Amino acid sequence: MNDAYAPALRALAHTAASDIGLSLHDGIYLAVSGSNFETPAEIRAFRTLGADAVGMSTVPEVIIAAQHGMDVLGLSMITNMAAGLATDAPTAEELHDATARTAEGMGRLIEGVLAKLD
Repeated sequence: MNDAYAPALRALAHTAASDIGLSLHDGIYLAVSGSNFETPAEIRAFRTLGADAVGMSTVPEVIIAAQHGMDVLGLSMITNMAAGLATDAPTAEELHDATARTAEGMGRLIEGVLAKLD
């Protein structure tokens, strides 16, 4: 599937992020079924395939929405370094702590995007 994410919504998200001083990055998101952290070998393979981020959500919903002609915007909080990319293996506690630290910014970004919709 190509162009699952609407370019106009992506541009809107970048503008909204800039308005609130939030750093926003585009990249390739690779979805896995979970619910476990990936191994260092899997992360190396995913990087070879071009993945910038790996996660356990988002993609099934995006596929269905895009197949039904909906404009889609995907936003992800990257909460931990993948196995093999940091000194310590990722933990669920690290994920929850990072989510708590970044939730307010994500909420402000979503509010900013919604405010800019026609």
